[in-house]
Amino acid sequence: MLRHRLFDVELTLNRTLVFGLLTGAVVAVYLLVVYGVQAVAPDSTWSVVLVALSALAAAAGRDRVQEVVDRRLFGHRHNPYAVVSRVGRHVAAASEPVEALQRLVDGLRDALRLPSVAFTNDEVSVASGAPLHGSRVVACTALGNRVGELHVGLRSPGERWSAEQEAAVEEVAARAGTLAYAAGLVADVARSRGRIVAAREEERRRLRADLHDGVAPNLAGTALQLESLAKRLAREEQPALAERVTQLRDGLRGTVTELRALVHGLRPPVLDQRGLAGALRDLVAGHEDVPRCTAEVGDLGAPHAAVEVAAYAIASEALSNALRHGVAAEVRLRAHVAREDLVVEVVDDGVGLPARPRAGVGTVSMRERAAEVGGRLELLPTPGGGTTVRATLPLEVL
Repeated sequence: MLRHRLFDVELTLNRTLVFGLLTGAVVAVYLLVVYGVQAVAPDSTWSVVLVALSALAAAAGRDRVQEVVDRRLFGHRHNPYAVVSRVGRHVAAASEPVEALQRLVDGLRDALRLPSVAFTNDEVSVASGAPLHGSRVVACTALGNRVGELHVGLRSPGERWSAEQEAAVEEVAARAGTLAYAAGLVADVARSRGRIVAAREEERRRLRADLHDGVAPNLAGTALQLESLAKRLAREEQPALAERVTQLRDGLRGTVTELRALVHGLRPPVLDQRGLAGALRDLVAGHEDVPRCTAEVGDLGAPHAAVEVAAYAIASEALSNALRHGVAAEVRLRAHVAREDLVVEVVDDGVGLPARPRAGVGTVSMRERAAEVGGRLELLPTPGGGTTVRATLPLEVL
């Protein structure tokens, strides 16, 4: 019967449950009414009238019982609009395309009572549940291009879909294609921004080296030559020329000072002098009392220039916040490499996060620096009390 699908077993099960529930309800009402009326008025005919009324009520409520049983067994399989509407409500709360795709597969699985639903393409893979009897693949397209596949799990081997269910899945697949296309655009923008930031930081490092090692020493040498010339003119009793040369020397020294400030602004000098690991250790130097600051920094290798700047800036801001606002007795700065990511953490045992944390300028800045290089920033409660600021940054910016 199951192998050759002699008839719709699901329909038989459906109707059996409906009429079983109705029969049970009528019998229960009958027993209650008969025994109740007999207890109050033994010879009354009201029991027959009430039983008839209960039977009529059960007949009138059949459609409602049928709807409840259908929804419990098959979800909204016979109502494509309800499926799309339910999935749409799930997706509406998402904040970005990948999260929206996850909500979409969760919503479709719940709306049709499916064992599994998954969406996959070259960049995104989200799933809900696990396949039991294989799956059916539905293409997802956007602007005429195939952007992924929706894998819809089957409830039984060789399951056939009704026209309504197929229409509902096709409509949801179209929405999945739109979301996948949006996710691809967001990923492209993130990669482009990462490449721009990487190029900017590499250029800044090159400019800093050229200005610091080339232009600045030459200007400083010229200032020394002008000072020597001013002294010679003073000895030769040419005070006007000596004064003029002295003014030129002072102006050149001011230019050198401004140039050095500009060089320091291009990139933290400590990164080139001590490397990222040494720079992070220097951040906690001088804070051995209360709060006690310690650094646990492993071998960080040679991260990209943009990642070095982002990691140092995030660690500096997080440490500063912990010292100023955390009311902590101990602050730990930790940095290590996990697979292809650089993880930087600042952990304190202070007052912890408020019930409704508000993103200040420092937090926004840290999030932006992490996002610029394709990383992420997390603010987490520390077990036992306190706050953990964790930045996960890729070692290489794509």
